[in-house]
Amino acid sequence: MAYSDFTLEMVLEQFNLSIRETRSLIQSQSVIQAPVVVIESAKRGILENGLGQCAAAMVAAQLFNQTHNLAIPSVYGCVTSGSSWKFLKLSGTELVVDITEYDITPIERLLGILLATITTD
Repeated sequence: MAYSDFTLEMVLEQFNLSIRETRSLIQSQSVIQAPVVVIESAKRGILENGLGQCAAAMVAAQLFNQTHNLAIPSVYGCVTSGSSWKFLKLSGTELVVDITEYDITPIERLLGILLATITTD
């Protein structure tokens, strides 16, 4: 059985856990003023399987920005399997998908790309 097959109820029962629901796990919350970057998990570890969901979330972020009169020209996104990454950029009605599939190593390169998505435009 894969980890993704476990339900919350199964885990609670298997490990004899109790559950307590709360509105927040932290005392003070920061409010994001505008979506910066969208990160989606690759379905079944295949990056292409997460592109549609990532693009939809990027459109939602773009609509959020427009609704709140935030002049953010581009929304960035990425799809990851954890070890592989693919990057996207949405500007207006144009979705650009980087054809390169980036490995997690060297981590400096990946962090540089992520940093560039929040410091450009």
